[in-house]
Amino acid sequence: MNASDASTTCQKDGASLLKVNNYKKMSYLRSTLTHLYADDRLFVLNGLYENATGWRWNGQSAVPIVNTTGSFYWGPGEPNLASGKCVGVTSLGGYLKAFDCMQTAPFVCEMDQK
Repeated sequence: MNASDASTTCQKDGASLLKVNNYKKMSYLRSTLTHLYADDRLFVLNGLYENATGWRWNGQSAVPIVNTTGSFYWGPGEPNLASGKCVGVTSLGGYLKAFDCMQTAPFVCEMDQK
């Protein structure tokens, strides 16, 4: 599904596309995807948008190129706005990658904890 259809599907189930908005979630996602898939796949994410000052997590802080431990969030050559303005995470390496929002890709939904 493309990013919009994936979001709609999650909402129908009372969930939302996975939001990776902190290092702990990113670390967990990277580890999980690397162990589950031998080939490189792109998974649609939510919570990132691009504006005049760069990519932001849900209107909060900018997405760091390198975090405090020296691990890279963005893949090599990313973010590549020529690729698109949606963001996914790769299963090999767990890097963020910009892509065309109409591109189809697997996705993960998450439920809010109450």
